Amino acid sequence: VASGPSGPPPPPVPIAVIGKVDLTQGTTLGKVLSELQERDSVLPDEEAQLKIPLVLFSGFLPLQVSGLIKAIVGSGIRGGMPGMEVPPMCAIAVPKAMDKTLLQLCEEIEGDHLANAPGPQQP
Repeated sequence: VASGPSGPPPPPVPIAVIGKVDLTQGTTLGKVLSELQERDSVLPDEEAQLKIPLVLFSGFLPLQVSGLIKAIVGSGIRGGMPGMEVPPMCAIAVPKAMDKTLLQLCEEIEGDHLANAPGPQQP
């Protein structure tokens, strides 16, 4: 059983799984976060198909996010399109992203991720 540094275990972290309908109907990040308790661990009828899976954090301190990202990367978890599984992208929800649609946000994060990915090694 996990426990906090000086006592009881930390509260559970809600998880909102993004569905295809969230990407096609213009759902904003702010809407998802405002519905977090209702959406916690609810699987959508149809999953969102992203080339690169995305883990988006909100409400954590920077040091906590750093530890979470290290744990995710260290776990070896992979996902994405069938037959093309890759490690997930990780990002932090920021105030200026709240009015962006999830589709726009996913495209921007993926673009940044690919632009910053290491290229082929030169001899």
